[in-house]
This record gives sequence, structure tokens and C-alpha cells, in this order.
Amino acid sequence: MKNALVVVVIFIVLGGGVWLLMRSVSGPEPSEAMKKTGDMMMEEENMEVMDETKEEVEEAMSEGVLVEIENFAFSPKTITVAAGEKITVTNNDVAGHTFTSDDGVSFDTGIIGKGQSKVVVAPSEPGEYPFHCTPHPNTTGKLIVQ
Repeated sequence: MKNALVVVVIFIVLGGGVWLLMRSVSGPEPSEAMKKTGDMMMEEENMEVMDETKEEVEEAMSEGVLVEIENFAFSPKTITVAAGEKITVTNNDVAGHTFTSDDGVSFDTGIIGKGQSKVVVAPSEPGEYPFHCTPHPNTTGKLIVQ
């Protein structure tokens, strides 16, 4: 009887040790506060990306020029527009991208998330405006304003 009790105690201790080991390997569950903070950060990031409403993007697409980003390239790579014309930039790629003038002031969409669009207005001065993607500087193109 005494041996059986010792065996039961050993199983309980080993079982508890295994449970503690498994718990420490998987890590603790995040607290509700941590989960809410993460959700709020994601919402804030999405708010930065979504400057235009769906209606504004659809309107700009119907009356302006459409530029798409896919496979880390702008399409078209060279864009010709009238001064002040709206340009809708849509990111069809897996990564976030920008549509930023090389001078950094003529136009800049900020980060456009996957599947999202931003609208910019072409500069009022005619000329050539080279542009790039800030996170991917090898992704380039040229805007020609007439």
C-alpha cells in the first residue's frame, strides 16, 4: 500500500512538472489590456493608410489617372497628366508602398497598404517629376506634368 502511495505521488509531481514545462514553453496568454492595446495600434495604423473615403477614391478613379503598384513596380512607369489632375495610386502588392516625388514635397501618398488606394493631385507647374517608393527606393517612375 505504501508503494502504491509513493507511485501516485510521483505521478502527480511529474504530471505537474510536465504541465509547468509546457506552460512555460508556450508562454503566458496576453492580458486583455495587451490585446486591446494591440487592436488599437492596428486600428491607428489603418486610419493612417485610409485617408480617402471609398467614395473619394472611386470619384478620383473615374476622373483621373490610375497608377498601380504590383511586383514592386509602378504601372505605368511613366505617367503624363495635366497640371492639377488627380492621380489614384492603388497598391496591388504584398508590401506597403508609397508614391513619393524625389523632391519629397511635390506629392507623397504616405504608406499605402495592400489592396488600398490613395489620391494625390499633380503639381501645378509643368515639368518632369521623378518619383519612388520610400521603403523600396529601387521602385521608381516619372510623372510628366503638361
